[in-house]
Amino acid sequence: MKKEISFGEYFDAQRIRIEKAMQNKNTELHKAWREDFDKRQNTLVLLRKMKPASTREQEIVKKMILKEMT
Repeated sequence: MKKEISFGEYFDAQRIRIEKAMQNKNTELHKAWREDFDKRQNTLVLLRKMKPASTREQEIVKKMILKEMT
């Protein structure tokens, strides 16, 4: 267990506010990243399900997959 040193009521309250703000920001960033990741994964799944008939179509699908992965 980590022992916290008190620097006075004002500074302790300030530290607590900053820690909460950082946790909220991390949560927001993770949610945004996860939404983007899920969107890209769904697109990749659809592209991989495509069964191109010709070599030209295969090249197009490969380019689309590579573009989506970057």
